[in-house]
Amino acid sequence: QVKEIRQLWKEKSLPELEKAYAQVLRGRKLTEINRTAQIEEFDYALEALVDAAKRDQKLTEEVAKERLTIDEDAVAEQRRMSDLQGKLSYLLADVDLLILPRPTLNDVITDDRNLPGWLHSLDGEQVAAVKNFLKRGRPLLVASGPTNDQPEGGPPPPGFATPDGIDNLLTEVGFRLGKQTVLFDVEAEAFGEQMGGVLTGGTGVQVPPLLSNWISGIGRPPGMTPKYIGDKSLPPHPIRASQELAARSLGKDKNPQIRMRHPRPIYFEAAENAKPIAFDPDILMTSADSWNEDRPFPTADRVPSFEASKDGKDDPSKGSLESRRRGPFPVGAAVEATLPPSWFSPGETYPVTVRMGVLGESWFLVGPDLGPGRERLALDTINWLIGRDDSLARPSEPWTFPRIEMGESRRDLWRWGMELGLPVFFAFAGVVVLLTRRLR
Repeated sequence: QVKEIRQLWKEKSLPELEKAYAQVLRGRKLTEINRTAQIEEFDYALEALVDAAKRDQKLTEEVAKERLTIDEDAVAEQRRMSDLQGKLSYLLADVDLLILPRPTLNDVITDDRNLPGWLHSLDGEQVAAVKNFLKRGRPLLVASGPTNDQPEGGPPPPGFATPDGIDNLLTEVGFRLGKQTVLFDVEAEAFGEQMGGVLTGGTGVQVPPLLSNWISGIGRPPGMTPKYIGDKSLPPHPIRASQELAARSLGKDKNPQIRMRHPRPIYFEAAENAKPIAFDPDILMTSADSWNEDRPFPTADRVPSFEASKDGKDDPSKGSLESRRRGPFPVGAAVEATLPPSWFSPGETYPVTVRMGVLGESWFLVGPDLGPGRERLALDTINWLIGRDDSLARPSEPWTFPRIEMGESRRDLWRWGMELGLPVFFAFAGVVVLLTRRLR
Protein backbone atom coordinates (compact mmCIF):
# COMPACT_ATOMS: atom_id res chain seq x y z
CA GLN A 1 0.00 0.00 0.00
CA VAL A 2 2.87 2.39 0.73
CA LYS A 3 4.28 1.71 -2.74
CA GLU A 4 0.93 2.51 -4.33
CA ILE A 5 0.59 5.80 -2.46
CA ARG A 6 4.18 6.71 -3.31
CA GLN A 7 3.48 6.05 -6.98
CA LEU A 8 0.37 8.21 -6.70
CA TRP A 9 2.38 11.14 -5.34
CA LYS A 10 5.00 10.68 -8.03
CA GLU A 11 2.67 10.49 -11.03
CA LYS A 12 -0.32 12.71 -10.16
CA SER A 13 -0.25 16.44 -10.73
CA LEU A 14 -0.32 18.88 -7.85
CA PRO A 15 -3.98 19.94 -8.44
CA GLU A 16 -5.02 16.26 -8.41
CA LEU A 17 -3.17 15.69 -5.14
CA GLU A 18 -4.72 18.82 -3.62
CA LYS A 19 -8.16 17.51 -4.55
CA ALA A 20 -7.45 14.04 -3.15
CA TYR A 21 -6.09 15.41 0.16
CA ALA A 22 -8.34 18.46 0.43
CA GLN A 23 -9.62 17.44 3.87
CA VAL A 24 -6.09 17.20 5.27
CA LEU A 25 -4.67 20.25 3.50
CA ARG A 26 -7.61 22.48 4.53
CA GLY A 27 -7.09 24.92 1.65
CA ARG A 28 -3.29 24.93 1.61
CA LYS A 29 -1.47 24.56 -1.70
CA LEU A 30 1.13 21.92 -2.49
CA THR A 31 4.47 22.64 -4.12
CA GLU A 32 7.14 20.50 -5.71
CA ILE A 33 9.11 20.80 -2.49
CA ASN A 34 6.18 19.21 -0.63
CA ARG A 35 5.99 16.44 -3.22
CA THR A 36 9.73 15.69 -2.92
CA ALA A 37 9.61 15.70 0.88
CA GLN A 38 6.58 13.41 0.87
CA ILE A 39 8.22 10.92 -1.51
CA GLU A 40 11.29 10.88 0.74
CA GLU A 41 9.03 10.05 3.67
CA PHE A 42 7.56 7.15 1.70
CA ASP A 43 11.06 5.91 0.83
CA TYR A 44 12.00 6.04 4.49
CA ALA A 45 8.83 4.13 5.41
CA LEU A 46 9.60 1.45 2.81
CA GLU A 47 13.12 1.04 4.17
CA ALA A 48 11.71 0.74 7.67
CA LEU A 49 9.29 -1.97 6.52
CA VAL A 50 12.13 -3.91 4.89
CA ASP A 51 14.21 -3.65 8.07
CA ALA A 52 11.23 -4.77 10.13
CA ALA A 53 10.74 -7.80 7.88
CA LYS A 54 14.41 -8.73 8.32
CA ARG A 55 14.12 -8.37 12.10
CA ASP A 56 11.00 -10.53 12.12
CA GLN A 57 12.78 -13.19 10.09
CA LYS A 58 15.75 -13.13 12.47
CA LEU A 59 13.44 -13.30 15.47
CA THR A 60 11.61 -16.27 13.97
CA GLU A 61 14.90 -18.11 13.53
CA GLU A 62 15.94 -17.33 17.11
CA VAL A 63 12.60 -18.55 18.45
CA ALA A 64 12.95 -21.77 16.46
CA LYS A 65 16.41 -22.36 17.96
CA GLU A 66 15.13 -21.55 21.45
CA ARG A 67 12.30 -24.06 21.12
CA LEU A 68 14.88 -26.81 20.64
CA THR A 69 16.29 -26.09 24.12
CA ILE A 70 12.92 -26.11 25.92
CA ASP A 71 12.33 -28.85 28.47
CA GLU A 72 9.05 -30.30 27.24
CA ASP A 73 8.45 -32.19 30.50
CA ALA A 74 8.71 -28.97 32.53
CA VAL A 75 6.38 -27.18 30.13
CA ALA A 76 3.86 -30.02 30.35
CA GLU A 77 4.04 -29.90 34.15
CA GLN A 78 3.38 -26.17 34.20
CA ARG A 79 0.53 -26.61 31.75
CA ARG A 80 -1.17 -29.00 34.15
CA MET A 81 -1.07 -26.39 36.92
CA SER A 82 -4.43 -24.63 37.02
CA ASP A 83 -3.45 -22.15 39.76
CA LEU A 84 -2.21 -19.12 37.83
CA GLN A 85 -0.84 -17.37 40.92
CA GLY A 86 0.98 -20.51 42.03
CA LYS A 87 2.40 -21.01 38.54
CA LEU A 88 3.75 -17.46 38.43
CA SER A 89 5.18 -17.74 41.94
CA TYR A 90 6.91 -20.95 40.84
CA LEU A 91 8.41 -19.18 37.82
CA LEU A 92 9.58 -16.23 39.95
CA ALA A 93 11.10 -18.37 42.71
CA ASP A 94 14.63 -18.21 41.26
CA VAL A 95 14.40 -14.68 39.83
CA ASP A 96 16.73 -12.06 41.34
CA LEU A 97 15.11 -9.04 39.66
CA LEU A 98 11.68 -8.64 38.09
CA ILE A 99 11.42 -6.13 35.23
CA LEU A 100 8.03 -5.02 33.92
CA PRO A 101 8.48 -3.07 30.64
CA ARG A 102 5.29 -1.30 29.51
CA PRO A 103 6.03 0.70 26.35
CA THR A 104 3.22 2.94 25.10
CA LEU A 105 3.85 6.21 23.23
CA ASN A 106 6.69 6.35 20.74
CA ASP A 107 5.55 9.22 18.49
CA VAL A 108 2.17 10.87 19.04
CA ILE A 109 1.95 12.01 15.41
CA THR A 110 1.98 8.46 14.04
CA ASP A 111 0.64 5.15 15.34
CA ASP A 112 3.34 2.94 13.81
CA ARG A 113 4.77 1.92 17.19
CA ASN A 114 2.37 3.45 19.69
CA LEU A 115 0.83 0.88 22.01
CA PRO A 116 -2.31 1.38 24.11
CA GLY A 117 -1.83 1.35 27.85
CA TRP A 118 -4.43 -1.35 28.45
CA LEU A 119 -2.34 -3.81 26.40
CA HIS A 120 -0.02 -4.33 29.40
CA SER A 121 -2.72 -4.78 32.05
CA LEU A 122 -2.35 -7.75 34.40
CA ASP A 123 -5.14 -9.67 36.10
CA GLY A 124 -5.49 -10.15 39.83
CA GLU A 125 -3.52 -13.40 40.05
CA GLN A 126 -0.57 -11.90 38.20
CA VAL A 127 -0.55 -8.80 40.41
CA ALA A 128 -0.70 -11.04 43.50
CA ALA A 129 2.35 -12.95 42.25
CA VAL A 130 4.24 -9.66 41.83
CA LYS A 131 3.23 -8.64 45.36
CA ASN A 132 4.45 -11.97 46.77
CA PHE A 133 7.72 -11.42 44.91
CA LEU A 134 8.17 -8.10 46.72
CA LYS A 135 7.18 -9.61 50.07
CA ARG A 136 10.14 -11.99 49.75
CA GLY A 137 12.45 -8.96 49.59
CA ARG A 138 13.17 -9.19 45.85
CA PRO A 139 13.69 -5.98 43.82
CA LEU A 140 11.28 -4.72 41.15
CA LEU A 141 11.82 -2.42 38.16
CA VAL A 142 8.78 -0.99 36.35
CA ALA A 143 9.28 0.98 33.12
CA SER A 144 5.83 2.32 32.29
CA GLY A 145 5.05 4.84 29.57
CA PRO A 146 2.11 7.28 29.55
CA THR A 147 -1.42 5.87 29.52
CA ASN A 148 -2.88 8.59 27.27
CA ASP A 149 -4.64 6.86 24.38
CA GLN A 150 -5.69 8.30 21.05
CA PRO A 151 -9.16 9.89 21.02
CA GLU A 152 -10.40 7.45 18.38
CA GLY A 153 -8.95 4.47 20.24
CA GLY A 154 -12.15 3.64 22.08
CA PRO A 155 -12.55 1.89 25.43
CA PRO A 156 -10.32 -1.07 26.42
CA PRO A 157 -11.52 -4.51 25.31
CA PRO A 158 -13.22 -6.76 27.89
CA GLY A 159 -10.70 -8.19 30.34
CA PHE A 160 -8.27 -5.27 30.02
CA ALA A 161 -8.09 -2.29 32.33
CA THR A 162 -5.99 0.83 32.75
CA PRO A 163 -4.74 1.55 35.29
CA ASP A 164 -4.42 -2.02 36.48
CA GLY A 165 -3.34 -3.53 39.78
CA ILE A 166 0.34 -2.72 39.23
CA ASP A 167 -0.36 1.01 39.38
CA ASN A 168 -2.35 0.51 42.58
CA LEU A 169 0.46 -1.63 44.04
CA LEU A 170 3.03 1.08 43.34
CA THR A 171 0.72 3.72 44.81
CA GLU A 172 0.47 1.79 48.08
CA VAL A 173 4.27 1.77 48.34
CA GLY A 174 4.55 5.52 47.71
CA PHE A 175 5.04 5.97 43.97
CA ARG A 176 2.78 8.38 42.10
CA LEU A 177 2.55 7.67 38.36
CA GLY A 178 1.38 10.75 36.50
CA LYS A 179 -1.59 10.44 34.16
CA GLN A 180 -0.13 12.91 31.67
CA THR A 181 2.55 12.94 28.99
CA VAL A 182 5.57 15.22 29.18
CA LEU A 183 6.02 17.12 25.90
CA PHE A 184 8.85 19.48 24.95
CA ASP A 185 8.81 22.88 23.28
CA VAL A 186 10.63 21.56 20.21
CA GLU A 187 7.82 19.06 19.74
CA ALA A 188 5.20 21.82 19.69
CA GLU A 189 7.09 23.46 16.83
CA ALA A 190 7.32 20.12 15.01
CA PHE A 191 3.60 19.55 15.45
CA GLY A 192 2.88 22.87 13.75
CA GLU A 193 5.20 22.07 10.85
CA GLN A 194 3.69 18.59 10.54
CA MET A 195 0.13 19.84 10.36
CA GLY A 196 1.18 22.67 8.04
CA GLY A 197 2.72 20.61 5.26
CA VAL A 198 3.95 17.07 5.81
CA LEU A 199 1.10 14.61 5.70
CA THR A 200 2.71 11.35 6.77
CA GLY A 201 5.66 10.26 8.81
CA GLY A 202 6.61 10.96 12.38
CA THR A 203 8.05 14.06 13.95
CA GLY A 204 11.74 13.24 13.96
CA VAL A 205 12.78 15.90 16.48
CA GLN A 206 15.58 15.77 19.03
CA VAL A 207 14.21 16.50 22.47
CA PRO A 208 16.45 18.13 25.11
CA PRO A 209 18.57 15.73 27.18
CA LEU A 210 17.70 14.87 30.74
CA LEU A 211 19.27 16.97 33.47
CA SER A 212 22.40 15.68 35.17
CA ASN A 213 22.27 17.91 38.23
CA TRP A 214 19.37 19.44 40.14
CA ILE A 215 18.26 20.47 43.61
CA SER A 216 16.57 17.79 45.66
CA GLY A 217 12.78 18.10 45.65
CA ILE A 218 12.29 20.15 42.47
CA GLY A 219 9.87 19.12 39.75
CA ARG A 220 6.77 19.61 41.89
CA PRO A 221 4.12 22.34 41.76
CA PRO A 222 4.76 25.42 43.91
CA GLY A 223 4.10 24.75 47.58
CA MET A 224 4.21 20.94 47.24
CA THR A 225 7.69 20.19 48.60
CA PRO A 226 8.10 16.46 49.32
CA LYS A 227 7.92 15.44 52.97
CA TYR A 228 11.22 13.58 52.78
CA ILE A 229 13.10 16.85 52.24
CA GLY A 230 12.74 17.95 55.89
CA ASP A 231 15.13 20.61 57.10
CA LYS A 232 17.84 19.86 54.55
CA SER A 233 18.17 18.37 51.08
CA LEU A 234 18.95 14.70 50.71
CA PRO A 235 22.14 13.59 48.96
CA PRO A 236 21.83 12.48 45.32
CA HIS A 237 20.79 8.91 44.65
CA PRO A 238 23.71 6.52 43.94
CA ILE A 239 22.31 5.88 40.45
CA ARG A 240 22.19 9.59 39.69
CA ALA A 241 25.67 10.13 41.19
CA SER A 242 27.05 7.29 39.07
CA GLN A 243 25.52 8.77 35.93
CA GLU A 244 26.98 12.20 36.67
CA LEU A 245 30.46 10.83 37.41
CA ALA A 246 30.47 8.67 34.28
CA ALA A 247 29.43 11.62 32.10
CA ARG A 248 32.02 13.89 33.72
CA SER A 249 34.81 11.37 33.14
CA LEU A 250 34.10 11.29 29.39
CA GLY A 251 34.19 15.06 28.94
CA LYS A 252 31.75 17.42 27.23
CA ASP A 253 32.43 16.19 23.70
CA LYS A 254 31.69 12.53 24.49
CA ASN A 255 29.01 13.03 27.13
CA PRO A 256 26.44 10.20 26.59
CA GLN A 257 23.35 12.37 27.04
CA ILE A 258 20.08 10.56 27.71
CA ARG A 259 16.97 11.69 25.88
CA MET A 260 13.49 10.38 26.58
CA ARG A 261 10.55 11.26 24.39
CA HIS A 262 6.98 11.14 25.68
CA PRO A 263 7.75 10.09 29.28
CA ARG A 264 5.30 10.33 32.15
CA PRO A 265 5.96 12.08 35.49
CA ILE A 266 7.03 9.80 38.34
CA TYR A 267 6.85 11.02 41.94
CA PHE A 268 7.58 9.35 45.26
CA GLU A 269 6.19 10.19 48.68
CA ALA A 270 6.84 7.71 51.50
CA ALA A 271 4.01 6.58 53.76
CA GLU A 272 3.62 7.96 57.27
CA ASN A 273 5.17 4.98 59.12
CA ALA A 274 7.77 4.18 56.46
CA LYS A 275 11.48 4.04 57.19
CA PRO A 276 13.21 7.36 56.33
CA ILE A 277 14.94 7.30 52.97
CA ALA A 278 18.65 8.10 52.78
CA PHE A 279 18.83 9.48 49.24
CA ASP A 280 16.84 11.72 46.93
CA PRO A 281 14.54 9.23 45.13
CA ASP A 282 14.51 11.17 41.84
CA ILE A 283 17.02 9.67 39.39
CA LEU A 284 15.78 11.20 36.10
CA MET A 285 14.65 14.79 35.51
CA THR A 286 13.51 16.51 32.31
CA SER A 287 14.65 19.96 31.27
CA ALA A 288 12.63 23.08 31.99
CA ASP A 289 11.61 23.34 28.30
CA SER A 290 8.69 20.96 28.81
CA TRP A 291 5.14 20.75 30.09
CA ASN A 292 2.64 18.08 31.12
CA GLU A 293 -0.14 17.45 28.61
CA ASP A 294 -3.47 15.65 29.08
CA ARG A 295 -4.08 15.43 25.31
CA PRO A 296 -0.72 14.85 23.63
CA PHE A 297 -2.13 13.81 20.24
CA PRO A 298 -2.34 16.58 17.60
CA THR A 299 -5.54 16.74 15.60
CA ALA A 300 -6.89 18.83 12.75
CA ASP A 301 -8.53 21.15 15.29
CA ARG A 302 -5.84 21.29 17.96
CA VAL A 303 -2.05 21.24 18.18
CA PRO A 304 -0.65 20.50 21.67
CA SER A 305 1.08 23.51 23.21
CA PHE A 306 1.49 24.91 26.68
CA GLU A 307 -1.18 27.37 27.74
CA ALA A 308 -0.80 28.77 31.24
CA SER A 309 -3.90 28.89 33.39
CA LYS A 310 -5.07 32.48 33.85
CA ASP A 311 -7.10 32.24 37.04
CA GLY A 312 -6.91 28.51 37.82
CA LYS A 313 -10.58 27.88 36.99
CA ASP A 314 -9.74 26.26 33.66
CA ASP A 315 -7.37 23.81 35.39
CA PRO A 316 -9.35 21.37 37.55
CA SER A 317 -6.09 19.75 38.73
CA LYS A 318 -4.70 22.97 40.22
CA GLY A 319 -3.07 22.33 43.58
CA SER A 320 -2.19 18.70 42.81
CA LEU A 321 0.68 16.90 41.12
CA GLU A 322 -1.42 16.80 37.94
CA SER A 323 -1.67 20.59 37.68
CA ARG A 324 -0.73 21.96 34.26
CA ARG A 325 2.68 23.64 34.49
CA ARG A 326 6.14 24.01 32.99
CA GLY A 327 9.02 21.63 33.69
CA PRO A 328 11.22 20.20 34.96
CA PHE A 329 9.47 16.92 35.79
CA PRO A 330 10.86 13.84 37.56
CA VAL A 331 10.48 10.86 35.20
CA GLY A 332 12.28 8.19 37.23
CA ALA A 333 12.58 7.23 40.89
CA ALA A 334 14.31 4.49 42.87
CA VAL A 335 14.04 3.87 46.61
CA GLU A 336 14.52 1.36 49.37
CA ALA A 337 10.82 1.25 50.10
CA THR A 338 8.99 0.04 53.18
CA LEU A 339 6.16 -2.31 52.22
CA PRO A 340 2.72 -1.58 53.70
CA PRO A 341 1.92 -3.64 56.84
CA SER A 342 -1.50 -4.42 55.33
CA TRP A 343 0.21 -6.73 52.83
CA PHE A 344 1.21 -9.18 55.57
CA SER A 345 -0.83 -11.53 57.70
CA PRO A 346 -0.39 -11.62 61.51
CA GLY A 347 2.83 -13.42 62.36
CA GLU A 348 4.14 -13.26 58.80
CA THR A 349 7.73 -12.03 58.53
CA TYR A 350 8.53 -9.31 56.07
CA PRO A 351 11.70 -7.51 54.92
CA VAL A 352 12.69 -4.19 56.42
CA THR A 353 13.00 -2.53 53.01
CA VAL A 354 12.79 -3.55 49.35
CA ARG A 355 14.60 -1.85 46.51
CA MET A 356 12.22 -0.65 43.80
CA GLY A 357 12.58 1.51 40.71
CA VAL A 358 10.00 3.12 38.42
CA LEU A 359 10.84 4.79 35.11
CA GLY A 360 8.38 6.88 33.10
CA GLU A 361 9.47 5.59 29.69
CA SER A 362 10.07 2.07 28.40
CA TRP A 363 11.12 2.24 24.76
CA PHE A 364 14.79 2.65 25.72
CA LEU A 365 14.63 -0.88 27.18
CA VAL A 366 12.75 -2.60 24.36
CA GLY A 367 13.71 -0.46 21.37
CA PRO A 368 15.82 -1.66 18.42
CA ASP A 369 19.01 0.04 19.66
CA LEU A 370 20.57 0.95 22.99
CA GLY A 371 22.91 3.94 23.04
CA PRO A 372 25.80 4.26 25.49
CA GLY A 373 23.91 6.65 27.77
CA ARG A 374 20.84 4.45 28.01
CA GLU A 375 22.98 1.36 28.41
CA ARG A 376 24.76 2.99 31.34
CA LEU A 377 21.43 3.97 32.88
CA ALA A 378 20.07 0.43 32.56
CA LEU A 379 23.22 -1.14 34.04
CA ASP A 380 23.44 1.31 36.95
CA THR A 381 19.75 0.90 37.77
CA ILE A 382 19.90 -2.90 37.66
CA ASN A 383 23.15 -3.06 39.65
CA TRP A 384 21.71 -0.87 42.39
CA LEU A 385 18.43 -2.79 42.54
CA ILE A 386 20.15 -6.16 43.03
CA GLY A 387 22.55 -4.75 45.62
CA ARG A 388 25.71 -4.40 43.53
CA ASP A 389 26.53 -0.93 44.79
CA ASP A 390 30.25 -1.52 44.21
CA SER A 391 29.56 -1.69 40.45
CA LEU A 392 28.39 1.94 40.38
CA ALA A 393 30.77 4.75 39.54
CA ARG A 394 32.14 6.38 42.69
CA PRO A 395 34.49 9.31 43.25
CA SER A 396 38.09 8.27 43.78
CA GLU A 397 39.48 8.78 47.29
CA PRO A 398 42.53 11.07 47.67
CA TRP A 399 45.82 9.19 48.02
CA THR A 400 47.41 9.05 51.47
CA PHE A 401 50.48 7.39 52.88
CA PRO A 402 49.74 3.79 53.81
CA ARG A 403 49.33 3.32 57.54
CA ILE A 404 48.92 0.26 59.72
CA GLU A 405 45.90 0.49 61.94
CA MET A 406 46.05 -1.30 65.30
CA GLY A 407 43.13 -2.57 67.27
CA GLU A 408 42.44 -1.88 70.94
CA SER A 409 43.96 -5.17 72.17
CA ARG A 410 47.17 -4.70 70.21
CA ARG A 411 47.44 -1.09 71.34
CA ASP A 412 47.06 -2.17 75.02
CA LEU A 413 49.73 -4.83 74.52
CA TRP A 414 52.21 -2.26 73.24
CA ARG A 415 51.41 0.18 76.07
CA TRP A 416 51.91 -2.43 78.83
CA GLY A 417 55.05 -3.64 77.12
CA MET A 418 56.57 -0.16 77.24
CA GLU A 419 55.35 0.78 80.73
CA LEU A 420 55.93 -2.54 82.50
CA GLY A 421 57.87 -4.89 80.25
CA LEU A 422 60.74 -2.52 79.45
CA PRO A 423 61.56 -1.65 83.13
CA VAL A 424 61.40 -5.34 84.09
CA PHE A 425 63.74 -6.19 81.22
CA PHE A 426 66.35 -3.60 82.31
CA ALA A 427 66.05 -4.69 85.96
CA PHE A 428 66.65 -8.28 84.96
CA ALA A 429 69.61 -7.25 82.79
CA GLY A 430 71.08 -5.30 85.76
CA VAL A 431 70.81 -8.31 88.07
CA VAL A 432 72.56 -10.49 85.51
CA VAL A 433 75.42 -7.99 85.19
CA LEU A 434 75.75 -7.74 89.01
CA LEU A 435 75.91 -11.51 89.46
CA THR A 436 78.49 -11.79 86.69
CA ARG A 437 80.81 -9.28 88.42
CA ARG A 438 80.56 -11.06 91.79
CA LEU A 439 81.43 -14.43 90.29
CA ARG A 440 84.69 -12.96 88.99
